Amino acid sequence: MLVTTSCALACRRKATPSNPPVASASSPSGSASAPPALPPLRLERFLDAHALPNGLLRIAAVARDASIVLATVDAKLETRSVDVLAKEFTADPATTEIVLVGDDLVVAVGKLTNVRAPWLLRKGLPPKALPADWCRTAHGVAYVVRDPSAAIVRFSDKDGEKSAEPIVVPLEAEVHLACGPSSAVLFVPDGPRLQAARVFSGKAAALVELEKDGDLEAELRDRQVLVRDDASMLLLRLSETSLAVREVKGDELGKWVSLTDDKGKPFALDPDADLLAATAAKEGPGFLLVSSPMKGACPSGDPPRRIVLHTLARDSAKVESRPIVELPCGVDAIPAKLTLEGPVARLSWTEPLSTCNPVQVGLSVGAVVVASSDKPGARRADMAAEAIVRVDDTRFLGVVRPGGCVGYEAPGNGALQWAPLPK
Repeated sequence: MLVTTSCALACRRKATPSNPPVASASSPSGSASAPPALPPLRLERFLDAHALPNGLLRIAAVARDASIVLATVDAKLETRSVDVLAKEFTADPATTEIVLVGDDLVVAVGKLTNVRAPWLLRKGLPPKALPADWCRTAHGVAYVVRDPSAAIVRFSDKDGEKSAEPIVVPLEAEVHLACGPSSAVLFVPDGPRLQAARVFSGKAAALVELEKDGDLEAELRDRQVLVRDDASMLLLRLSETSLAVREVKGDELGKWVSLTDDKGKPFALDPDADLLAATAAKEGPGFLLVSSPMKGACPSGDPPRRIVLHTLARDSAKVESRPIVELPCGVDAIPAKLTLEGPVARLSWTEPLSTCNPVQVGLSVGAVVVASSDKPGARRADMAAEAIVRVDDTRFLGVVRPGGCVGYEAPGNGALQWAPLPK
């Protein structure tokens, strides 16, 4: 997910009596009879959440006292449990992200103990700094540990940590990681050449060549490895004049297929387009979310931009392109989250607030917006909030200011509230 914010925690005061620190308390999240409610959560804009099977919600967030908390709330958003996972966390407005993995693991990208890194947090254990190359599995995270001639993929979940067998890689080679539900793919790019190895918990295959020099004539612009499931993936190769794809299933390498647009011409992204996100359904198409220039000019001289969703049909060589939203001058992208529900891509993002004058620092969300690959247009619902997160298929949760466009220190700010569902 792309994250945009207007103020880091470092530019805000510590908690005051009107914004008390979150109390540290805990209770079982799976209990059938809910324990008494605790004091309400007061949060910053950095959070993630999902629904639990028992009707409660699990939330990972940065609290207003700069701690990272793992909390449980009920359908009325009353607090049922809070565990403090780390203290004195410093967020970065451009890069900080909070990711809730399963019910008990949290990855927080930011600064702890004077070290800026992705941090793996778990109740009862000290924070663990992760390398830059990590990805999310169905039940945990995977990351890469390097020595000069080998790469080791480690998996961390609720049961602990496991290391796979070392993979011999070229000396000081660049390595990257992509995740399936219970596996990871380690891939090693080297100019036009690409090698990859599939890794499960304790086993790692040797590197195999997915692309070699001379496979395609067009000069490489960008490459994406999209994991469909634990057995298959989609390889995308973009050049200035074309987009080619290759299906990989187990040890079987499919043929390179050059894609065409709806007029039968070779498909290519605009030279000034920016790829924002890419994903591929398990049994369906692939999707590219792109920021593309439009005709005309803004006061700056740059063209205005639009967000376009490109659908790569799995059963043909066609690309279906659909504009999603036109952006105002000065805006290059949107903080969009691209998710899959079967063969359908769902998008959700927020629009900047335009009703406060002046716009309050930190109060950046004016609406929640959704779109999908199977329906035209986008739907929006107004809401003044610091942040909004999608909880499940039908619900969004916001961190709001109950008084509206009021100062950051006003009592009650940072509260949780259900967001209206776009219709």
